[in-house]
Amino acid sequence: MGGIAVIGNLARDTIDGGEPRVGGAPYHAARGLRLLGGDSRIVARCADADRRSLVPPLSALGVPVTWLPAPRTTAFEIQNDGEEREMTVGALTIDLLSYQTFLLLLGSFFVPLFGVLLADWLAAGSHYSVQDVFGGPAVRPGMIGAWIAGFAAYQWLYPTGPHWWVDLVEKLDPPDWSIGASLPSFAVSLALGLVIAAAGKRRF
Repeated sequence: MGGIAVIGNLARDTIDGGEPRVGGAPYHAARGLRLLGGDSRIVARCADADRRSLVPPLSALGVPVTWLPAPRTTAFEIQNDGEEREMTVGALTIDLLSYQTFLLLLGSFFVPLFGVLLADWLAAGSHYSVQDVFGGPAVRPGMIGAWIAGFAAYQWLYPTGPHWWVDLVEKLDPPDWSIGASLPSFAVSLALGLVIAAAGKRRF
């Protein structure tokens, strides 16, 4: 395998009240690179005060390490309680369950968008010309409609967002298909996008 260079910041992790230990992307990347082999290198930063405690465990993995000083080292405190996990970054507390809700909400926007983009690309013959990119219409209501339909399908199958929105959608009695919402949402936006693009010769 060829060489891989990983650059990032080390972290000081405390899990369930245990002793602080090294963490961060460079450390976990080095664990994988040790198994892959090859001519790889790690460039890691942390505060000078944490160098003696964080860099030796990283170097012990056998991947060449270059240390650089940083103004401070990020400290993470992680508390596990059954299936729930709370992470504290300095003075900032992150509710990972709320973060999951945020990611699902993003998915409801972007999954159908990818379906519409794929439909447009397929309708263009699986390639874009200069005219397609720079000469297309500024607004394409049909494709916007296909995206909205995909977004609606996602939200109907897996309501995500503010409590008032979730309560409103759940009154529609969404089905429980046990397949999630991403695939149906993608399929709806892709199918409608293909129909609209074909009917309007990609001018909708």
